[in-house]
Amino acid sequence: MRYLTQEWYELCQRRGLHFGKSVHSGAATSDEALYTRLYAKKEKEYEKQERDFYVVDPLFMLEQDGAELVPARKLFGGEEIKEEDILIYQMPPEERLWIKKLIADYDVRPAFDVISSKQKFKEIHDWSCIEEAARLPEELVEQVADIRIFTLGYCTKEVLR
Repeated sequence: MRYLTQEWYELCQRRGLHFGKSVHSGAATSDEALYTRLYAKKEKEYEKQERDFYVVDPLFMLEQDGAELVPARKLFGGEEIKEEDILIYQMPPEERLWIKKLIADYDVRPAFDVISSKQKFKEIHDWSCIEEAARLPEELVEQVADIRIFTLGYCTKEVLR
């Protein structure tokens, strides 16, 4: 019987290295122009994701108050839903106050900071480059032409396999 060891833990940390990776023909060589183009693309995706999260108005949370709840076993089981099965959610006053505070903070917040978002992406990318190189097995590190492109999510077909 094998026991959980440091070696076992390290092997488990290497699982899923292929998640989110795409095959790119240019990943076989170290090309600065390709890296710049792919970096700009991923940076723009990250900025859009951050902006989408930033503009979510917490007002939607108040819509939960007074919502009708039905037991899942009745809803998915095909059983008849009776009037006594329906529960009406009543939001506690402290939750309502917390949501109203979120709404007030949302109304006075500054505009989305693109420069800060780009800086954050750069920091995440730089850290990821170091982490990916440390996590990858030696034989894969030797096959990766540019760890920066690999960190952005692109690699060769051989590396992905």
